[in-house]
Amino acid sequence: MQEQNDRRQFIRMDVDQALTYKFQNSLRRYPGICKNLSSSGVLFVVCRNNIKPGDILEVQINTDSTAVSSVTMLVEIIRTKLVGEQLVEVASQIKGIRT
Repeated sequence: MQEQNDRRQFIRMDVDQALTYKFQNSLRRYPGICKNLSSSGVLFVVCRNNIKPGDILEVQINTDSTAVSSVTMLVEIIRTKLVGEQLVEVASQIKGIRT
């Protein structure tokens, strides 16, 4: 149940799914874990990297579905938060999706 103070327009689904991401104009992919997903955003955790608000990343989430093995999204980073010595929580807004 959503709390009244939660002003999000879309419900978030808790997810614990592997993902990879890459910076624009780069071929190198980095691993991460998707923590939650909505129709407008993705929250994920990665090892400390130089991701900062405003960055545009390509994020690929692997699925357990036989119909679609992965979903690739273009996201804009909204905020980052250190959640451990080497872990960063990354909040992003989805700008585009392709399967």
